[in-house]
Amino acid sequence: MIRKGIIGGWKLITSGTYAAGAGMWDLTTANAFTGCADLSAYQDGKHLLWASDGTNSLLARISATAPGGEAFGDELHTSANAASDPNGNETDAATGWTGVASTADGTPAMGSYHMIITSVAQYTGAVKAFTVTPGGLYRKSYQAKKGAANVLVVSWDGAYSKELVPVAEFKGTSYGGVTTAYGTARDATWNLLATLSAATSTGYIDNVSLKRVTMPAATGALLLSSTGARGFISKSASFNANAAGSFKVFRIY
Repeated sequence: MIRKGIIGGWKLITSGTYAAGAGMWDLTTANAFTGCADLSAYQDGKHLLWASDGTNSLLARISATAPGGEAFGDELHTSANAASDPNGNETDAATGWTGVASTADGTPAMGSYHMIITSVAQYTGAVKAFTVTPGGLYRKSYQAKKGAANVLVVSWDGAYSKELVPVAEFKGTSYGGVTTAYGTARDATWNLLATLSAATSTGYIDNVSLKRVTMPAATGALLLSSTGARGFISKSASFNANAAGSFKVFRIY
């Protein structure tokens, strides 16, 4: 059934949902895209994408130009410190961090040093602030481990809900693999917080990286406004790109 819509006629083709922290939206007008689902079949210039966070919504054309594959901007963890392995300037220092010390105890995840979080008040800890672009999508990654008798919790902005990116708890005393998450920045400053479950505990964090996503994966989609420029036909100002959401794809006639 073809319905009359704001652009001639339209027909619902598919719909789905995505988890909190997995929407992968870039909401900036100049770089609008989404990786909320595999939209590669709808990149012909004849489809619309509608999405909702449960309260707020957006609407955009899906571009006929397919993404060239996931790409990233420069490394934003540029301070020379014990956890700056991705930037290639690791050193025995805590530059750019608060509430930490650094060491060369022989067991970092990468390189020769890692950050030690110790002797801080319960549920406070090490903070690294990053300057970001509101509405931009970022990939965040790091490695972490705990001391002998505590739990180390790593989150972004130190909140369980602000960015709705899963908070990671580390209960092992050895470094595991790289923990990676995506999130859309809501403010111009993003803080990584590594916090402890007890004031006398110790935790470790290393290999910290933050990069802006400049192109979605090939299964994502570039988004266009009604004029054909990157952007949105309409978007609620309070649309939460990091909340769980639902989407629909419409064919335009």
